[in-house]
Amino acid sequence: MKSVRIINENGGYSYVNEPWFVLNKANRWKDWYCSVGQTNLFLDQNSNLRGGICKHRKEYGKFLDEDFVLNPTKEMTLCQRVECLCFNDVNILRYKKNVEPLTKGTVTKEEIVKMEPTNTFFDFTLNWDMLTKCNFSCTYCWPGAHNAKTYPEDTIKNTFLKFHTVFKNYKVFYNMLGGEPTLIPWLPVEVEKLAKINENRIFITTNGSRSFKYLHHLAKYSELSFSVHLHQPKLDRLAKKINQLSKLKDIYPIQVRILCPAHQTHILKYFLKLLDEPNYYLSIERLKRQYLDDPDQAGYEYTDQHISLFTKLNKYYSKFFSVKDMPMSVSDDY
Repeated sequence: MKSVRIINENGGYSYVNEPWFVLNKANRWKDWYCSVGQTNLFLDQNSNLRGGICKHRKEYGKFLDEDFVLNPTKEMTLCQRVECLCFNDVNILRYKKNVEPLTKGTVTKEEIVKMEPTNTFFDFTLNWDMLTKCNFSCTYCWPGAHNAKTYPEDTIKNTFLKFHTVFKNYKVFYNMLGGEPTLIPWLPVEVEKLAKINENRIFITTNGSRSFKYLHHLAKYSELSFSVHLHQPKLDRLAKKINQLSKLKDIYPIQVRILCPAHQTHILKYFLKLLDEPNYYLSIERLKRQYLDDPDQAGYEYTDQHISLFTKLNKYYSKFFSVKDMPMSVSDDY
């Protein structure tokens, strides 16, 4: 199910996923009313809680302060950005005209006057940058996302505890990010506790370097998204763990996203041969330039041949999973 409903002024509507807006340059919402700060929350590793990440974001204070009270805004904000680059804030209510959806059809980007999330089961989406320590050092990753030598263990433990009180009466979609979250040895235990409250949903991005036992425990209570880096050592071991997990019946669906620099298509083909026929979402993705100082500039030099290869592979692998079961956080728009 696609994650965003787009509506024209006559009430006609259709569905797209978040990347559609960026890829089609439809993320232009200046002078629209936006629900930034109402349901989409961001928590950094210093316990600062914000509603949204753009210049219109709302500051909600230090999450771990004893007197912290969650009181998100209910007001709509008039957007003054020419272009919205706050990708994690795409899937929220916005409108130029507040019309109700009436008839399903096809809506072009020029016709859109309103957009709204299709899944309203969760009261909040909380994106949590847990740590900036990582056991990989990918040149195409922003240095500040993986440069720490340690992680704030006490802060992370106390944050889990605070989730149980602040959000005890809410259903929350937790998106846990790093760094590499699985460097925390006790993470599966805390995720298990959190998942059992109010039907919370937990999504974790990982490079898959932990043991199969560890990943199995984690996958029982959260959705794992494997971020595959083709320069990483022991790709055969990673493929084996993915193959084993895909055959289990006691876990949430996994997904595999392979980041392929332009000069590593030979490694991509090698890795794909190691995988069993998938019953999960799998995509091959181009690098998105994070910063200009990446020493490996050749990784971004994609040609029409690269694009054709990735398109064919993604189309091939799309037939192995049901579109209706595709996680909201992935897209067929790449």
